[in-house]
Amino acid sequence: CPSQYATVERAAAETRPELLIRPTKFTTVTANRDQTAVHTDGNNLDGGLGVMTAIRSRDFKGGLFVLPKFDLAVDLGPGDVLCVDNREYHGNTPFLSGWRVSAIAYYHESNRSR
Repeated sequence: CPSQYATVERAAAETRPELLIRPTKFTTVTANRDQTAVHTDGNNLDGGLGVMTAIRSRDFKGGLFVLPKFDLAVDLGPGDVLCVDNREYHGNTPFLSGWRVSAIAYYHESNRSR
């Protein structure tokens, strides 16, 4: 996602250093341990991206990451990293067994220099 990353990089260059999660260009990490309904992340940097990974129990089943617009569902496994435009509608299918915690790094619009 080079163009989306470039957008984040430009915003980060104008951001107070203490607001950035070094050495990244992101300002925010959200951890989700439960299923999320379909939604958009409207306060994220327009034109940016979210970077997601997850840890999960060996018996975890379900919880596919879904992008309805693209008719796409991803089974995010150990060691996987997913880059996505988190302003697109997205969510998860139900968790069927086990547990999972996903971590999403992104640039939150509220951190932009004004």
